Amino acid sequence: FINESSGNSALFANIANNEIKNLKLNNGNIKGGAYTGGICAISTSSIIYNCINNVKIEGGSHCTGGIAGYAINTIIENCANMSDINGTMRAGGIVGATEGNCKILKSYNKGNISSKSTGSGDGTYMSAGICAGTGCNKGSEFIIENCYNVGDIYGKTHTSGIYTRPAGGGNHRISNCYSTGKLTGNYRYAISGFYDSYRGTPNMILNNNYWLSGCGSSYGRYSSSNANAIPKSESELKELTEILGNEYISDGKNINSEGNIKDNIDENGNIVYINNGYPILKWQVEKK
Repeated sequence: FINESSGNSALFANIANNEIKNLKLNNGNIKGGAYTGGICAISTSSIIYNCINNVKIEGGSHCTGGIAGYAINTIIENCANMSDINGTMRAGGIVGATEGNCKILKSYNKGNISSKSTGSGDGTYMSAGICAGTGCNKGSEFIIENCYNVGDIYGKTHTSGIYTRPAGGGNHRISNCYSTGKLTGNYRYAISGFYDSYRGTPNMILNNNYWLSGCGSSYGRYSSSNANAIPKSESELKELTEILGNEYISDGKNINSEGNIKDNIDENGNIVYINNGYPILKWQVEKK
């Protein structure tokens, strides 16, 4: 149990110019103030790879995430959040907020994410399955690629299954992602939320993204558009593996030592599903 009400609460408080790989957090709680995460509170110019959070996280003030509270010029890859995240401002399943050139690749969230506040509320009270918000200035690029969310999302004002607030004048890209979680809040966008132009108008680029129709969202992306953010029924989403791309594999499948895709069979001959039939990432399955 980690409890640092002053902030910067995580397994690692701050990392810079470093790499964290192959960690899994189990059986515990992390409670903090500003900048609270599972693996690290603040990451600067670093790589976080193959890490899984399975402890409940409760953050205060701002920037709460399952893997990192706040990431600057950081790459997060092959990571997952399996537990509930409760924050105040900017709560995300993978990261609360980012700055500069950041990438979130081949990662997923299964926890329920909430950003609760008793204040009057504005765009800062937001939550998302992958990343709540970012400050990507002109000349910078923020990428979310091959990620999915199946957790439910609650926000004081704005919620999104993948990414809530693109901000700054840089490029923001979301590709090959999907979300099935229920959205609750004043404003609900299944893939990407509202644009904030306080440091320049974001250049938002979406490609090949999908969301579960009826999840509580009226649209896939801000500006009341579903361009490259397409609603699908449950049965349609479960058949999207090939369309989502080479990083995905159908749930109930595995990869053998020769690289061939086979049914994932248990000792009793039954097919094993780990994501309720929705596509999973290839790194989630062990070779058999």
